Amino acid sequence: MPSNPTKFNSSSLARIYDDYARDMYDTFKKVLAQIPCEAPSTQRYSLARNCADCEAAYKTWLCSVAIPRCEDFSVDDTFLQPRALGQPFPDGSTLPDDVLARFPKDRLAFNGSRNPNIDTVIQPGPYKEVLPCDDVCYNLVQSCPSALAFTCPSPGRPGFNTSYGQRTAADSNGSVTCNYPGSAHFFSGGPGRSTSAAMAACACGLLLLLLL
Repeated sequence: MPSNPTKFNSSSLARIYDDYARDMYDTFKKVLAQIPCEAPSTQRYSLARNCADCEAAYKTWLCSVAIPRCEDFSVDDTFLQPRALGQPFPDGSTLPDDVLARFPKDRLAFNGSRNPNIDTVIQPGPYKEVLPCDDVCYNLVQSCPSALAFTCPSPGRPGFNTSYGQRTAADSNGSVTCNYPGSAHFFSGGPGRSTSAAMAACACGLLLLLLL
């Protein structure tokens, strides 16, 4: 996940991510409490899914979105989404102008992170995100009441390529191409990247989500 070793050790970093996820989940629970989950079957929002399914789907989605899997900015796989391009790295350096010129300057998806605490509190500098899997979002929409108004972009539609990934990609080279809880970083038998590439400016690490 994006981190900043000049500001946080592993414990304090885990606390930041955990507190953010806890706040998001508490808000969700308050909203879901307005749904008649224990109503007779004829009055429930679905005969195929229930509120327990909705809670489980939201936890999966929240873990994938609030605690993004990342790679060092130097990794060139096309399924990776560049983030925080205009921010300095923890050592104070910034991306060269010729690198910045390859990306849209006015796109929030490239200039910021989907978890606002990453930009405002952690400040890891530029990194590349392994986007959440699209089926994680689809399962959330299918499992929760329509009154919660969860929606997902579809492949080929505006915003999809910068918001969600898919489980296969042409240049995957054995890697996990989208993020979901419990995913291994590389599929069994797949090649691995060097430690220096995986642990450089992004300072990617594996931390447990304490709440979920």
